[in-house]
Amino acid sequence: MPSCILIVDDNELNREILCHQLRGNSYDTLTAGGGQEAVELAKTGTVDLILLDVVMPDIDGFETLKRLRKLFPISELPIIMITALSQSKDIIRALSLGANDYITKPIDTAVALARIKTQLHLRESERALRESQERYALAAAGANDGLWDWELQSQKIYFSPRWKSMLGFDDDTPNDTQIWFDRIHPDDKARVQTDIQRHLTSETENFASEYRILHTNGSYIWVFCRGIAVRNTEGKPYRMAGSQTDITHHGMHDALTGLPKRSLFLHSLSRSAKRHTGLAHTCAVLYLDLDRFKMINDSFGHQAGDEVLIEVGRRLDNCIKPRDTLARLEGDDFAILQSELESEHDAIDLARQIQRVLAEPQRVGEHDLSMEVSIGIAYGGVHEDKADNLLRNAHTALFHAKSMGSGNIDVFDKDMHQKARARLTLETNLRRAVRNLDFSLCYQPQIDLKTRQLVGLEALIRWKDEELGTVSPTVFIPIAEELGLIGAISEWVLDSAISEAKSWEKQGLPAVRVAINLSPKQFNRIDLVDQIRSVLKRLNYNPSLLDIEITESVLMDDNENAVEILKQLHDMGARISIDDFGTGYSSLGYLKSFPIDCIKIDKSFVLDIINNADDAAITAAIVAIAHNLHMSIIAEGVESEAHVAHLLAIGCEEGQGHFFSYPLDSKEIIEYLRAIKKPADPAIRAAN
Repeated sequence: MPSCILIVDDNELNREILCHQLRGNSYDTLTAGGGQEAVELAKTGTVDLILLDVVMPDIDGFETLKRLRKLFPISELPIIMITALSQSKDIIRALSLGANDYITKPIDTAVALARIKTQLHLRESERALRESQERYALAAAGANDGLWDWELQSQKIYFSPRWKSMLGFDDDTPNDTQIWFDRIHPDDKARVQTDIQRHLTSETENFASEYRILHTNGSYIWVFCRGIAVRNTEGKPYRMAGSQTDITHHGMHDALTGLPKRSLFLHSLSRSAKRHTGLAHTCAVLYLDLDRFKMINDSFGHQAGDEVLIEVGRRLDNCIKPRDTLARLEGDDFAILQSELESEHDAIDLARQIQRVLAEPQRVGEHDLSMEVSIGIAYGGVHEDKADNLLRNAHTALFHAKSMGSGNIDVFDKDMHQKARARLTLETNLRRAVRNLDFSLCYQPQIDLKTRQLVGLEALIRWKDEELGTVSPTVFIPIAEELGLIGAISEWVLDSAISEAKSWEKQGLPAVRVAINLSPKQFNRIDLVDQIRSVLKRLNYNPSLLDIEITESVLMDDNENAVEILKQLHDMGARISIDDFGTGYSSLGYLKSFPIDCIKIDKSFVLDIINNADDAAITAAIVAIAHNLHMSIIAEGVESEAHVAHLLAIGCEEGQGHFFSYPLDSKEIIEYLRAIKKPADPAIRAAN
């Protein structure tokens, strides 16, 4: 239906000319000779936009605009002023009173039509947005589920009124992640965080978890929470939204498999634990997870995945005795309560039987699939009489079993629980550190062994946590890689190291090569080269002063992709070094295939090079290979003059270690660079 435009002008000829032009461009028109008539026509609700002349005899355009704005907001009825006045003060006055735009006389038809079209488009966009918001508000108000929407980077979160009322909160309770995560039952919190992380890392298709959460009246209610992440073009999640359902008094059985759900399983487990309190190893909980189940959904679809879960439930039920309890907890996780054990070996025997039974091929479409399952076991009895603890311990044992690879069985012990708690604390604090960028850099000099001159600095990340103290990179970097946090950390290291190196140059200090370690996980990013190039350009940093250190695993994990990325970095001018050479694959074949400039000999070979003939032979062989391939060598772990002499004798050019300098923080490295700049002190050697 054509938009209707109201033309308000006391000059009849002007009105006729505008009507003719607008109708020729498929608009309907109405006209008014004065302000009061315009207001009355606008009240009919048939007008989509008003062209309003400023100068009129009875009520001028400004007064008409005021009256119209009392009736219609600026987003509902666009008003474009028409004026022959060129003074900016009149235009400013009109806009301040609520005009959407203005046109000056004599009217340029093309300009007028463009501005009319723009304002009508904005009006429709506003109307569509308002209707969408109203639909969402109505859906949220009418839904029995509580809705949530979580911005992952900023940690901002929205909870619908139903979500808040479910826990006893008022509508005006501030939206904060703490009123969600801090209220989850302590025994469920780690599992919920794991479920969220598994979805964020694309291990599961969506987030789904059943847990207890604290009501404001002091009691816990059972809820089922589900959600899905929104990802950017790189597949990185930046937002997550979903719903929460109160299932405290809902059905206790899984709709898909017909098996008991978590709440009913815990109820049965609690009764069993209380009945046998004081007896050693009278029951056991087996926590099962199907390995690589996501591949079935991805390859054959969710219907096939559901069929597999139904068949797994049937086979598991055939494995247990009538007095035992089987439950589907969520997703591809199952649990078994094995009652009245005659021996603790009964649980292990059952676990092995389950693995054999599930390994028997199952027909899915045109394919026969064998399921592999990891199992964690926790025993109940004299030391454990709480159902929550038993299930949590079994889950901890499962986590430990999966860390050793697929298809493993592990039994919970006390040390495992302490390690799990410590791991959870470390993960939580590391996430906070990445959010707040609570890291620092230090730099260890790399020295020419013959001249003792500085040739480079290796940037090393440090993390000091308020609760955990100083955490070694060998501890937190692998966890960051596992949690998908390494990208943000690597970006920070790259930007910070180059920024500091550039600041040294501006202070008149010597330009020096800076080595930065790249995680193997970084090579999964399609924009890695663009990211590095962007930082170098923004900071105006010479690429030839950048040394990219990689591990051997980068070259082996994705050979073709790694070759292309390293070639682009090398062509850019950066130096490529292999770190910790000799501790990984140590394949000589890839040394010829990749654009590698330098090999770093791992310190494990250097530390005992004087006394250990094997270490000496390996080190000499690495140096010889590097020289034959026209590569330079850096030896790590140089701690004595004897080390220096031996390395020089076999042809090693550069060294790095405590003999020259410990890693220096940002202030210390500036003093170090100033000291070596002095003509009277050309040698490079820091005091130990």
